[in-house]
Amino acid sequence: MADLTTGVKVKTSASVQQIETLLEGICSGDWDVSIEAIATNLSKKEIAIYFEHAADKEAFKVAFKEL
Repeated sequence: MADLTTGVKVKTSASVQQIETLLEGICSGDWDVSIEAIATNLSKKEIAIYFEHAADKEAFKVAFKEL
């Protein structure tokens, strides 16, 4: 696996599978998803996403708004 040098944290009700599907469609480099926190009622989670390329992070931020 390549060096994942940049990242972003998001709070979302989307599933990890939805996030991974989005990443598979837009990223040219490697990435990794980590669940940082989950609400007691499981309705929201905080997810950290790490990217090999800064451009992939920027593309994710744009695409995530439409998720």
